[in-house]
Amino acid sequence: MRPRILPLLALLLPFALPAHAADTLRVGKDTVQGFPMMPLNVGVQSGIFGKYGIEVQELDFNGAAKMQTAMVAGDLDIGIGGGPEMAYIVKGAPELAVAATSGAPVELSLAVAYDSPIRAPDDLKGKRVWISSFGGLSNWLVREFARSRGWGPDGVTMVPLGASQQAQVAALKTRQIDAVITLTANSLQLQERQQARLLIVCSDYVHDFISHGLFATNTLMQKNPALLRRFLAGWFETVAWMNAHKDETVKIVVPISGFSAEDQAHDYDMVMPTISTTGKFEPKALEVLGRSFVDVGMLDAVPDMTKLYTEAYLPKPVR
Repeated sequence: MRPRILPLLALLLPFALPAHAADTLRVGKDTVQGFPMMPLNVGVQSGIFGKYGIEVQELDFNGAAKMQTAMVAGDLDIGIGGGPEMAYIVKGAPELAVAATSGAPVELSLAVAYDSPIRAPDDLKGKRVWISSFGGLSNWLVREFARSRGWGPDGVTMVPLGASQQAQVAALKTRQIDAVITLTANSLQLQERQQARLLIVCSDYVHDFISHGLFATNTLMQKNPALLRRFLAGWFETVAWMNAHKDETVKIVVPISGFSAEDQAHDYDMVMPTISTTGKFEPKALEVLGRSFVDVGMLDAVPDMTKLYTEAYLPKPVR
């Protein structure tokens, strides 16, 4: 876990909303580099969260389980994580999903070593695939990949080893694993360096889905709902700003992701269209997401999905 206070711009726009006393929100990201997480950083560095009187304390985690443990412990107010993490609510996590933030998982892909004999997706049958953790998004995406090929749940062997991209490269090089599920931007960058090859983008076989969402603790919802509403207003204003400012967004994101400007621009073009501008939870996506809980062994049966999220704090649409 790596805590840090993200800098706020000192000058606010003259047409900003009425001033609030600065409120600190502890916001966790279950991975650092994923583009669907970046509205947090862009919103801070563009001054948008500051306009809403919010100071963001970012805490970065290496996987879904660690972030959710922090949510349960009361160390976070808001978490940015994968859609499958909604299953933790059924298990008693004191939170709700308050916004669906991205759809089809175009930001993630399966990659193999650059000189691997694996040349096509079907060559992965029976192979070992790196995932960040069981019960998270990468777990389900690999399982769904095997299902989509008709191999059944044991079509590949999943190895949960965290989210370190350096370790992924080393494991591919030494043949400790045969493939990794990683950020598409990372796959492309590794391909340029001849360290890995992109095999398949996850959105090629998963279409209706909630890849990422925002989670708020029950404490925040009960004690300061206005602050949560301000945060969500800032988030979606940031998404609108990102849609209108590609070059500025890429410039902000590159130092955080570690990708080249060219690869990050490509990632922007792929992923930005999947970033939700409303936060709404679509019924078909919820249906597939509910199935994912059972698929990865988080739950024995599909729950009542309406009890796992709320749209009550989302910004009202502009008429």
